[in-house]
Amino acid sequence: MKWKFNLRNSLLAVAVGSLGFTACTDLEEELLDSSTGEELLEEIQQGLQDDPEGTSAQLYLPVYESLRRFVPQDGIYALLEHSTDEMQGPTRGTDWDDGGVWRVLHTHDWDPNHRMVGAAWNDMNEGVARAYLALQIFDDAGAGSNVDPFRAEIRFLRAWFMFYVMDLYGQVPAIDEDSGEAIVLSRAEAYDFITSELEDIVNILPDDNPYPRVDKFAAHALAAKVYLNAGVYRGDGAFNGDDMDRVISHASAVMNSQYDFEGDYFGIFKPENADNSEALVVFQNFDEIDQGVPSGSRVMMTLHYNMEFGNNYQPWNGFTTIADFYNRWDQDDPRFFQPDDDGDGIAFGFLQGQQFDGDGNALEDRNGNPLIFTVECPLFGASEPQGVRVIKYSPDNDTPDAVRMDNDYMLLRYSDVVLMKAEAEFRSGSSDAVNTLNMVRNARGADDLSSVDEDAILDERGFELYWEGHRRNDLIRFDRFTDAYTNKDASAETAKLFPIPQTALDVNPNLSQNPGYN
Repeated sequence: MKWKFNLRNSLLAVAVGSLGFTACTDLEEELLDSSTGEELLEEIQQGLQDDPEGTSAQLYLPVYESLRRFVPQDGIYALLEHSTDEMQGPTRGTDWDDGGVWRVLHTHDWDPNHRMVGAAWNDMNEGVARAYLALQIFDDAGAGSNVDPFRAEIRFLRAWFMFYVMDLYGQVPAIDEDSGEAIVLSRAEAYDFITSELEDIVNILPDDNPYPRVDKFAAHALAAKVYLNAGVYRGDGAFNGDDMDRVISHASAVMNSQYDFEGDYFGIFKPENADNSEALVVFQNFDEIDQGVPSGSRVMMTLHYNMEFGNNYQPWNGFTTIADFYNRWDQDDPRFFQPDDDGDGIAFGFLQGQQFDGDGNALEDRNGNPLIFTVECPLFGASEPQGVRVIKYSPDNDTPDAVRMDNDYMLLRYSDVVLMKAEAEFRSGSSDAVNTLNMVRNARGADDLSSVDEDAILDERGFELYWEGHRRNDLIRFDRFTDAYTNKDASAETAKLFPIPQTALDVNPNLSQNPGYN
């Protein structure tokens, strides 16, 4: 079966339209989708000669646009967080029942027909497909070496989406670029391809691209993450010394770059948070209405209905953390809680106990009872106030749309890289691990640790990166993902991979179902 893109028949508007992303140059949008494939190819060829940067942007922007899929509360994000000990989606009466889709993510009882398993697969593979298409258009247009840095951005994004497909599903649809044949990479093959790509493009990407485009240090950071999990992807679970050396090398390159810790932890996630020094991979929300992304879901999905903000926006009273994760904290850690600082009454971090409005008045639930968030919260049959709520991306009180806030969405941050280095040092037996880990704690105003072990490293990753979509990857690497925790029994080892969606199996005979789902 062929999967080679044909310029005449493909959806070229997807490949060349400017889809809501800020480019490095001022681009005038053109309606090119009415052209035939040959006409469009000629336009691109001419454009690459006359304006290589602007024409390249028309090809890489739609690939960046696919990063949008990481932002909503469902789909990719749901698989990354609801399957872990950081988050649950309790059902409150009929609210948030949705046929049990949230509950089974927490209990690891999903199946190949789960709608978010299918949605995440489609969203990530769309990013892969857009990257392949853009790269082929470069090739068909006879692009020269002068656009190699722009091609490298697309190759990075292809590696990014492939990484998540590999991590979540263990099989990656791809194209044999020599034959044009549709193939499926095994996990080990995908690991080899992704690491090879990252090692290559790190020498092609510029040191510093205009925000929010990726540069060579984003490639270093992603390479560190892939190598840190090499044992998972090879299937032996080992932390090979050569792999850990690679993690340390790539992480050190980032730490010796222009990236650094932000002084205000919660400021990283506030409205108008562009250009912060921690952002290695980010989706930019630069226009709240026309081209915004639903970063506001991070606020709406957790706060109670009566915790209104902005233009009387009413949240959805949804997701909570669980007792096991909440009780792991030193509550003096500055990342745990910060009082409201903008007058809307909504604090930052973990919200527990009586809640108040911006004037200091005690809030009530819809039945007139005190709005007191409790640590304990059942997964089914929860009352309105039960469960600790979590606010990392703070409300945008000036937005004309509650969901599309002016908060850029951070996908890979500097502090994650530092913690990866600390973990690799620990697994290599280096005494430097505690000092590296304490760099993060110092930056956040938390007390130093005198020593580290596996629990301390995993905890620190949770304290720094909670609700950012990294926990599933971490728990699997630390072999804690299938453990029992609040509202979840121990689960099967096969849960470490999601099933291949049935809809994908139906159309791609190269795929096979993962163990445990037949």
